[in-house]
Amino acid sequence: MTPVFFYGLFMDPDLLIKDGHHPGSFRIAQLKDYRLKLGSRATLIPEPLCETWGTIMELPAHELARLYSAPSVCDYRSVLVKCVVENDLEVEADVYILDPDEPLAPPKNATYAKQLIAICKKIGLPQSYKQEIEALIKKIEE
Repeated sequence: MTPVFFYGLFMDPDLLIKDGHHPGSFRIAQLKDYRLKLGSRATLIPEPLCETWGTIMELPAHELARLYSAPSVCDYRSVLVKCVVENDLEVEADVYILDPDEPLAPPKNATYAKQLIAICKKIGLPQSYKQEIEALIKKIEE
């Protein structure tokens, strides 16, 4: 089982289960020095003093390979990071991101961001982080 930090729609364990995956050990986590970037897809950009919230779940290697073989996410690559979970405990996990130098097309609508905010509310991410995503939604809709 591989621990993975999920920051997009995959951070919802129900979504993974619905798609036939078997996530384990769900934990809310914070990844420091990365910023969420929304375009036609979501990715993380290394940026000091920023933070991204999500979940850490474990998945078997073959399920991760299947999950990240889908056309919409096959360009994402695994990076080993240290996340902070409950009691300020640091945990190593893989995170899947796009190459930071790869251009990300601007979002055409706010549908993805609205789905993301719904998941953030469902799993109980901090209010300040939900407000950041709501600000991204406003920018997209302008």
